[in-house]
Amino acid sequence: MDYRKTLADRLRVALLRDGRMATALCRDAGITPHTLRDYLAGKYMPKVDTASRLADALGVSLDWLMGRDSQKKSAATLDSAEP
Repeated sequence: MDYRKTLADRLRVALLRDGRMATALCRDAGITPHTLRDYLAGKYMPKVDTASRLADALGVSLDWLMGRDSQKKSAATLDSAEP
């Protein structure tokens, strides 16, 4: 599996569904627009802490964003799930 492509594709999907501008995502996730462009181009993979901030800012699970889960579970959904 090409994780960089999966991340890029899922970032695009999450951004479109979220309806925010990329600059707002960058601000909320603490990354530069250049860094986001590199992720969207599939050039680099973010470190875990950066990927976690991106997922939180987009309201999706880290597993979904990184291609490990097919469902976009939000933090609220995960918090309410029974063990």
